[in-house]
Amino acid sequence: MNGTNKGAMITTVIRGTSAYRADLLEDDVVLRIGTDDIADAKAMKDILPKYYGKDGVAFEIIRKGTRIVKMVGIDEAYK
Repeated sequence: MNGTNKGAMITTVIRGTSAYRADLLEDDVVLRIGTDDIADAKAMKDILPKYYGKDGVAFEIIRKGTRIVKMVGIDEAYK
């Protein structure tokens, strides 16, 4: 469906979080954050702290089979 077995699928987006404000959606698959490739959910969890407090971090995602980039401000809600 997404054309890859890499990435971390977003399963929940909570209102008011950075993900919500950046219009990330349930079932989006995150492939890259900034310059870091995301192999799986653990990799995403390990990489996110590097970007805490940063504005405009590029998230490369697959949404319904289409690759897009969303700019996300990583706030403390990710901790």
